Amino acid sequence: MTVGVVIGKFWPPHSGHKALIDFAYTKVDTVYVLVCATTTQRPAGRDRARWVQQIFPKAEVILTEDFCIWHAPDTCHFECSAKWADRVRELVFESVDAVFASESYGDDFGLAMDTAFFSFDPPRTLHPVSGTAVRSDLAAHWNFLDPHVKAGLCRKIAVMGSESTGTTTLSNQLAQHLGTTCVPEIGRTISWELMASAGSMENVEWTPEIFWDILVKHAMSEDFARSVAIQNPPSPHGPWIVADTDAMATIAWWERYIGEPTPDVRAFSESRLADAFIITSPHDVNFHQDGIRDGENLRFTMHERFLSLAQETGRPVLLVQGTPEERLTASIHFLNEVNERHPLFSD
Repeated sequence: MTVGVVIGKFWPPHSGHKALIDFAYTKVDTVYVLVCATTTQRPAGRDRARWVQQIFPKAEVILTEDFCIWHAPDTCHFECSAKWADRVRELVFESVDAVFASESYGDDFGLAMDTAFFSFDPPRTLHPVSGTAVRSDLAAHWNFLDPHVKAGLCRKIAVMGSESTGTTTLSNQLAQHLGTTCVPEIGRTISWELMASAGSMENVEWTPEIFWDILVKHAMSEDFARSVAIQNPPSPHGPWIVADTDAMATIAWWERYIGEPTPDVRAFSESRLADAFIITSPHDVNFHQDGIRDGENLRFTMHERFLSLAQETGRPVLLVQGTPEERLTASIHFLNEVNERHPLFSD
């Protein structure tokens, strides 16, 4: 069985990387892919390694530190190749038969590894893309990215609020402005089903199974929204979906109806945290009872809990109030600030 090695930042993985690894598989049986990253880069190295693994399930993907950061952005020196050869020998316990690259360091790396080197499309005529180009203009190079990468880059902003505070209105307005998809509040749909079955909301017996149903179905709805949103290049605001509520809100309702959520509930919610939160204020919106809402007397208590849960995540949080137009304007400004302070790509 023959073994090959590919090394790269995969920042992010693109079609050129895929073609390189596909080419490697025409020469060897097993391909080790070393994803090199620093601890400060965004997206994080573990995310980039996960995307490579998703694209190539049979590849051996290893995340390791970037030895070449000292001379960036200049091309690699022979000193780098020697270090990488030592690192490969530490990580790969099989005899390496070939190394593959599209970069100029390939010859030196092959010499340092004392093995064959195969160059693939160094002028990038087959795949005119690079990680630098993607990071510089994501929308222009969107179609060079695999769906796994697109979905991973697509962030979520969650609009949360107590009952009858305009979350659905703002969610849909913001999604329309961004040209993206809006995740509906699945809990409302399930609440209508429960009310119809029980005769009234007062007769509904809330159980952990009901809340798990809400959590799982909302998560599925988010995943579907991402799959739709990534079909087209992102707007100048970047790739986002807008969610009308969030799993963190389900925790608040779990507390309200059946007590402290179990650790697995919190773990599930935290694994799907929004990248930013908008909390809608109840102070300037009249309460409307639609038949399934808990009641006006709980609005302010639940509002404080939603705000607290969002702030506890450490993610950016905006509290909006005013007219629908004022709320939308504030939300757009907030999103611009999030993009500026927390860019998708950073060193």
